[in-house]
Amino acid sequence: MRYLFKCKLCDRVQEIHCSPDDIGNKRIVCQKCGEEMHRQFTAPPVHYKGKGFYSTDYKKYDKG
Repeated sequence: MRYLFKCKLCDRVQEIHCSPDDIGNKRIVCQKCGEEMHRQFTAPPVHYKGKGFYSTDYKKYDKG
């Protein structure tokens, strides 16, 4: 998995590839200044499929 980390001191952002188990056990250090980096939480990607989300897409209408 990919995780974003940001340095507390120099604000450098770095993407790290590792397993979720390794994230809790590792201390991530900035390669530029040597300060500890903290994980940045980002929104998951969204993939829209179809024409959109309309009330007519899923409603059952009584025809009568």
